[in-house]
Amino acid sequence: MAVKLAVRDGKEGKDKVGAIMDGRGCEEEEEGASGGGSFYSLAWALSHRLAQRFWERRWRGRSYGEATRVLILMSETGGGHKASAWSIAEALEAQADHPLQISIVDMFVRHTNFPFNRLPKMYSYLSNKPRMWEAVYKTTKMTAGTILGCQEALSLAWIDHFHRCVEEEDPDLIISVHPLVQDGVARVVRRIRSWRNGRDIAFVTVVTDLVDIHPFWFHPAVDRCFVPTEGAREVGGKCGIASSRLAVCGLPVRKGFLDILGRRREEVRAGLALEDLQTVLVLGGGDGVGDLGTLARAVGGSMRGSMRRQLIIVCGKNTRVFEELQEEKWPREIRVFVLGYVTNMFEWMFSSDVVVTKAGPGTIAEACICGLPIMISGFLPGQEEGNVDYIESRNIGEYHPDVSNLAERLKAWLADSSLLERMSRNARAASYPRASLEIAGEILEIVQGRREAQKNIER
Repeated sequence: MAVKLAVRDGKEGKDKVGAIMDGRGCEEEEEGASGGGSFYSLAWALSHRLAQRFWERRWRGRSYGEATRVLILMSETGGGHKASAWSIAEALEAQADHPLQISIVDMFVRHTNFPFNRLPKMYSYLSNKPRMWEAVYKTTKMTAGTILGCQEALSLAWIDHFHRCVEEEDPDLIISVHPLVQDGVARVVRRIRSWRNGRDIAFVTVVTDLVDIHPFWFHPAVDRCFVPTEGAREVGGKCGIASSRLAVCGLPVRKGFLDILGRRREEVRAGLALEDLQTVLVLGGGDGVGDLGTLARAVGGSMRGSMRRQLIIVCGKNTRVFEELQEEKWPREIRVFVLGYVTNMFEWMFSSDVVVTKAGPGTIAEACICGLPIMISGFLPGQEEGNVDYIESRNIGEYHPDVSNLAERLKAWLADSSLLERMSRNARAASYPRASLEIAGEILEIVQGRREAQKNIER
């Protein structure tokens, strides 16, 4: 039983350790247990105490400096986590009234071993195998037992790596934008808070999924959890987070999406060498996943006609499709722009009239800010299923998995300006253009309170 308590690192386990170290002994919980259990309990307690003293010495004397050190944990399992991390960093820098030192760290690539340091590559593989992804996603959230079991196993595998990361970065604040780090980081933060000289590190989560929120996102020990929708808030409450620690702010997006709202579309189009024509934007995500080439050709075919139009295709990091589409013979009446990975997506979206994309939460949030009707071509089962209902129930767009049907429906959209205008208004009504600023503002309030409290203690 002592080994089990050591693994969980809970309060009960620490009480038993204290009893052992005080010489009071530790009685076996199972009747008839042999005396060997006490030996292992003592060995574990000594090991725990030595490790604790080692880390206490490493942290001794550390205090809040002039600059607030911010550690943002993410992983490039899809483009959304990295984009959210940069969005929050931008907003923090824009609003802070004192110096900040911000580090954005891919937790798994930089601080874990094989196979976990291959998570981004695993994601790229699984995202192109929808049924396999669905099995993994739904199995890990099937019951409370599977959720806790997975979290326990992952935390055991990662907690030492997480601790080294926190020790190396020495943050005043940790922000997680990835669902797999909550439990392990919460344990590390709790451990450091309990030590003599251990600083009170603030820990917040920013959920970057939209509707179908995996329970891994939520941990009751976080100081604040920012969620994009009311539905996400309900899930967080069911997972044990106090309502006072949950805030609905929308999804964080880059500052450019807010700034561009004050500009004229004609001006932005001219800056991109676009003409003032009806424009369709086709996206494959940051990784360019899915059969983007087939989709782009079908969209191009639907735009044929007497009216001149523009087609923008963003291939992301998919260099193969990028090269193929550049060589494609497109209809003469269509001006086609084939792009790779872009950092000014806000300009391309703002210049468009319709976006064709998979149901990624970040893309949906950005498109809504720009007032774009959304034609959804696909989604990741489990994780993005609810995003389709979110779009269709608000009359922002439609879902058509069959490429031929999608092309026909898009053709009807482009011929109906009143329909496009109505969906555009609905998209703007569902948007949160100031989400990043609101999230950053609340985070800075938490940090300021912690800094003042810690300085009072140090005096």
